Amino acid sequence: MLQLSLISQKSRETIHEKSLHILENTGVAFDYEPALRILKKHGARINGKTAYIPTNLVQECLSTCPASFSLEARNSAKSVVFGQKEDFLVLPNLGPIFVQDAEGQKRHGTMADYINMTKLSHASPVVDVVGSCPIDTVDVDTNTKFLQMVYQSCRHSDKPVMCCTGTPKHIDRQLKIVEISFGQPEIMKNKVITGTSLSPLSPLAYAEDAAHAIMAFAERGQMVIVAVALMAGINAPASIGGSSLMINTEFLAAMVLAQCIGPETPVVYATTSSASNLRNASYVTSTPETALLNCFAVQMGQYYNVPTRSVGTATDAKTMDMQAGYEAMQNLLMARLSGVDAIYETLGVLESLLTVSYEKFMIDQELIARVKSISKGVDVELAQLHCRDIEETGIGGNFLIHPSTLKACRQRWEPTISDWWSYEKWMESGSQDVIQKASIQYKDVLKQAPENILDPAIDRQLVDYIEKCS
Repeated sequence: MLQLSLISQKSRETIHEKSLHILENTGVAFDYEPALRILKKHGARINGKTAYIPTNLVQECLSTCPASFSLEARNSAKSVVFGQKEDFLVLPNLGPIFVQDAEGQKRHGTMADYINMTKLSHASPVVDVVGSCPIDTVDVDTNTKFLQMVYQSCRHSDKPVMCCTGTPKHIDRQLKIVEISFGQPEIMKNKVITGTSLSPLSPLAYAEDAAHAIMAFAERGQMVIVAVALMAGINAPASIGGSSLMINTEFLAAMVLAQCIGPETPVVYATTSSASNLRNASYVTSTPETALLNCFAVQMGQYYNVPTRSVGTATDAKTMDMQAGYEAMQNLLMARLSGVDAIYETLGVLESLLTVSYEKFMIDQELIARVKSISKGVDVELAQLHCRDIEETGIGGNFLIHPSTLKACRQRWEPTISDWWSYEKWMESGSQDVIQKASIQYKDVLKQAPENILDPAIDRQLVDYIEKCS
């Protein structure tokens, strides 16, 4: 695997030591009494809503965090491993609210869009996990919206399903829906089948919803993704180093709570942080400093030997233009070269994660495939040097019809959107640009998508459960 080292071992140790100092002396606030009680039980000092977490507790909890784990799917062939290192997983987006069409027109997302995104993700060769909130929905009652999202994810895909963030009531009910979908009431005792992503209220605080989510998932041994989403210079220090220290401290606080509740709970070190646009105090995803900040976070996660997640093809572009392309590739390639285990905020995202585009969804798949190919690096094993073939062909020969070329030609990476033909052939085939081709492709995928892949009896059980929750 091709990887760049962006932070020295000494710097990682310094950030770790300073994080321990802040946890023990400044503390982290938890606006949730059950969280404070469990932390106190395990040795933290509590003053009001602030928990002062001792170093020995942090070290003890780190020792029980798994370095890798399997996230199971209803279709076992689609189960995935977090922390496998040789490749990275692609997870669903979390929170876009607008959909943009090929003409650049924006509208609010609907449940129909959510279902479409799930169908595209199910059919995608590069997407590993569905669920969460790839697009928000304005046409569903807020009391059951998150339940409907998880239900539709199970209905239209047999890949692993992530839960959405939400209130304590919504979190518990989503967990129940995923459990029902497997048809095995006790499955969470033995397998990791779902997870959630949550963020602190930087600086140094966790709201009730986030704290409850940590505890609810840890009690069941399910995945907890701690995604610090600070803005450097606004609710964190302006420097990359200072913000990295904040990210690390807030991760460790959540990790400790999760391990106190359920030792060996799979915890993922994640970030959606931003170096910020300090001209107007806004969140931006694509500055070089933002890419470095998120990559530093990935390599701090590696220091703790836990799986990591970061943003993928995020862009601040408002439409499908050249900016969208180069910013998406910058963020995706940098994340992978930092050694990230999983990416999200990838599938069609535009406008600082506020908007998704069906066309960009299809284009992003090709970007992901490109980066997966690049990150394999160069094979210099003796068989790949072809020394004998070079000698046999000799001076002035050619390799186009050489047996080794014929054997390798079908193994070369091929684009799904980009055009590599001559200008004349491109014109003959309709002179379509990538957006036009992507529009045709996503519509074809949706036409071929199955209407429902759930067992009818389980489907009925899920519908009944959601109706009881209404």
